[in-house]
Amino acid sequence: MADTNTTNLNLVKPEVGASSDTWGTKINTDLDTIDALFNASPALLVTKGGTGATTAAAARTALSVPAISDLAAYAPLASPSLTGTPSLPTGATAVTQAVDTGGNLIATTGYVVGQGYLKSATASSTYLTSATAASTYQTALGFNPIEQGGGTSQFTNKVRIGWSASSQLRVQVDTTDFGTTWPINISGTAAVANTGGFTLLGTLNTTSGPTQTASLTLTGYRQLYITYGGVSATGNGTLLCSSVVVSPASTNADTLTGVVEIDLNTGFGSALGRNAGAVQSYDGNFGITAASTSITFGWSAAVSFDAGTITLYGVK
Repeated sequence: MADTNTTNLNLVKPEVGASSDTWGTKINTDLDTIDALFNASPALLVTKGGTGATTAAAARTALSVPAISDLAAYAPLASPSLTGTPSLPTGATAVTQAVDTGGNLIATTGYVVGQGYLKSATASSTYLTSATAASTYQTALGFNPIEQGGGTSQFTNKVRIGWSASSQLRVQVDTTDFGTTWPINISGTAAVANTGGFTLLGTLNTTSGPTQTASLTLTGYRQLYITYGGVSATGNGTLLCSSVVVSPASTNADTLTGVVEIDLNTGFGSALGRNAGAVQSYDGNFGITAASTSITFGWSAAVSFDAGTITLYGVK
C-alpha cells in the first residue's frame, strides 16, 4: 500500500510496513510543517488563521474585540440612551412617528424645521418674522395673519375679537371689554382708517348749570370723538349728548366716565359709559354732522353739573 496524505495539511502518512528507509524523513517533514504554523510563543500565526497571541486578552487586542467589561461604555442597539451630542448621517431622520408624537424620541434638526410650524408660546419674535417663517409658517397656518401693534402711535395691547353667543362681534382690549361698541370709526358697514389723527376741538368744564354747549367747526372731519371724565350732577340723572343717553344712571355721589363717537356723515353714533357700578353701551341718532356748529350736553332730569370735564376731538 502506498503512502497517503492528510486531508487538511497534506501531511505524508508513511505506508505501514513500508518506507523502512524513508519514514523518518517523512515524519520530520510533517513535524516541520506543523511547527511552521506557530511562532516562538508558541501561538498560532495570524497568517495561518490564528491571533499570534498566547492569552485571551492579547487575542482580543489582536482581533480588535473589546473585553466584556468594556461593553458598558457602548449603548445597546435596542432603544439606546445617548449622551453628549449625537449626530446622524446627512439626510437621515431618526423619527418615523406621526407629527406631534411626544416623549424623548430623537429627531434631526432638519426634521424639526421641516414640520413647517411653531407651537411654542415663547418662540422669539425674530424667528417668527424671519423670511423662513414668512414663507413656511404662514403657509402652514392656512391664512394670512395680521400683525398686532408695533405701528406708528400703536401700543402693544392685546386685542381680542370674537363672535359671541348672541351673534355679535365683540372686541376686548387687554381686560377692557368694549362689547359690541367698537372704539373705531365706522362709515356705513366698513371701518375707515384714521388718516388725519385726532384734533382737539374744545373742552368743557362741567362744574355748573343744567346744560353745557360747545361751539364747533366740523367741516372736513369725518368723526367727532368725545371723552368725559369725573362728570357728576347735583342729583339723580343720566348724561345726555344731543338728547341721546350716553351714560348709566347717576346719583349725586357718582362720577361718570365714558366715550362718544359720532359719524359726521350720517349723524349716528355710539357711546360707552360707566358709573360707580356699571358699564353700558348706547347708540342713536345724535343729529350732529360736518355742517353742525355746536353740540349740547345735559341731564335727563332737572339737575345741574357740579364737576367733571368733557373733551371733544375731530377725526379727518
